[in-house]
Amino acid sequence: MKRYLLTFLVAAACFVPLGAQPMDSLFASAPREVMPLLGRSDRLDLSDLYNAGQRAEVENLYGGTSLLEKKTERHLLLQPTPVSTWELVRLTAPADTVLLLLRTLRTPAATTDVAFYRTDWLPAGQTFPLPAAPDFYQPADTATADERRALLDKLQPAHVCARWDDGQGRLVLSLSTDGLTADDRRDVALFLRELTYEWRDGAFRRRP
Repeated sequence: MKRYLLTFLVAAACFVPLGAQPMDSLFASAPREVMPLLGRSDRLDLSDLYNAGQRAEVENLYGGTSLLEKKTERHLLLQPTPVSTWELVRLTAPADTVLLLLRTLRTPAATTDVAFYRTDWLPAGQTFPLPAAPDFYQPADTATADERRALLDKLQPAHVCARWDDGQGRLVLSLSTDGLTADDRRDVALFLRELTYEWRDGAFRRRP
């Protein structure tokens, strides 16, 4: 019964203003090119399970499991595979609603693809150039210049990953250190900082 009700609500969303669509219907209507591992019925099942307070997990196209970790009115966090995440964020723009899609893959370093869509899943025509590696560097007094350079060289080629901080309502970018040893991750963290961006007037603005 819940499944039929959610299917009805998704269909009914076609008759309301696009910006007013609930997160369930936006998730279910995502095209295959942005969500290739899960069909529409799989996504409806995930939403059903999550809304019922159960573990929201289904089998994906590759025979593995996909887990819906979080869903609010403006943010959805999905783990399509153990090495990937898929985040959907609804942002309010001056004239419309914009969808921010973050697709992160860890192999083993994490790299995020950032894309913007309209609520009908057509490209929104916006871009978000990722910062260069030096933008994440910060000085530290605990190592010599040579030691610092040697550690930072281990991050090359640089992999930029992004995540949505729903509590603060901001985009957080960092350099991935997933490919390093535990000791190197601890040491290189002294020289790195996260970059945060706020959504204002239809664009992301970097915070000082």
